[in-house]
Amino acid sequence: MSEQPSEWPRAIRRLSHPSTWGWLWGLWLTVLCILSSRSNPGPQINISGIDKVEHAIYFAAGGASLAMALALRSRAAGRAADGPSWGKIAVIVLLTGAMVGWFDEWHQSYTPGRNGLDVYDWLADLAGSALAVPLAKPIFRRVSALAQRT
Repeated sequence: MSEQPSEWPRAIRRLSHPSTWGWLWGLWLTVLCILSSRSNPGPQINISGIDKVEHAIYFAAGGASLAMALALRSRAAGRAADGPSWGKIAVIVLLTGAMVGWFDEWHQSYTPGRNGLDVYDWLADLAGSALAVPLAKPIFRRVSALAQRT
């Protein structure tokens, strides 16, 4: 390990800041737009339905980043003494995932060599978005616990 122990608190503080997760969500969205703009986004895997799994995983990761940003922002603002309102965060993440997913499908419909407006891809995006908050909750707990120790 090349990192000095004294550097850990700064890294942990950075992970416990909402802007870090907001930037990660922005990076996720940028990569999504870039991939949707490509006629051939990557190697084709010949497994039936694998693209739906890829959509779900990608949207779960993006939604978890957004959920972390919202949860940490809520905690920093002191709005919830007993923790963030995960129900509200889940609704925001799901609605955002639905809008971004549909925009992505619409965007792909104008990309040569791509099929857009695939409702099953969009449903996979929604499924991933629904998994985001259950994925973010243990990350939030761990980051919060580490931040309290520093």
